[in-house]
Amino acid sequence: TGYLPATKGCVRIGGADIMLLPLAIIAVLIAANSEGPKVRDALAELDIPAVIARGDSVVESTAANHWHRLLHAMARPGNPNRARSAATTWFFGWDAAAVATATDAELAEVQETLPGWGAQLREHGVAAFVGRAMTHGSVAEHVLGLSDGVRNMTDLDHLGELLCTFAAGTASAGALLELFEQLGHADGGDPESDITARRVEADSSAVQIM
Repeated sequence: TGYLPATKGCVRIGGADIMLLPLAIIAVLIAANSEGPKVRDALAELDIPAVIARGDSVVESTAANHWHRLLHAMARPGNPNRARSAATTWFFGWDAAAVATATDAELAEVQETLPGWGAQLREHGVAAFVGRAMTHGSVAEHVLGLSDGVRNMTDLDHLGELLCTFAAGTASAGALLELFEQLGHADGGDPESDITARRVEADSSAVQIM
């Protein structure tokens, strides 16, 4: 509802009117970034939504791992091991069981998709490739359906934007992979920099962890 407690207005406790505060104006200050997830999870157990306003670098996120595995496979699309790894990213949505039982024809579809995206990158640029990858299949639906889905989707979008910003002139998957691996140094390695600091995943109705 966005309020703590859940009803907007005031309540009378011990003869005094107590104002109910919107969650979005409540902040929990933490001493170290590593405390953020612990505080968020503790609040979640109390049914209090919370988001981390500033935390680790997005290049260290789970979403970064998915982007990296995709680009790694695109750099060598004929490599079946890399294709299998790409298949388990959010961009394709396979689970471990699907990879284990995949036929040669099913794996070939992934291997055919990867150079197609490479051609998109080469002929139309990074932004076109990122847009195509992000809209392939049901990426957003799949990611948002996961635990912590909004957090992951925010990171995935953020990394796509960083690729468009820092690798705009890149025309090959290998070069894009190399630039992606350098993103962690784009702000001098400072996780508090505005460039790679993880963004707030949403919300006007959640406690801010800062």
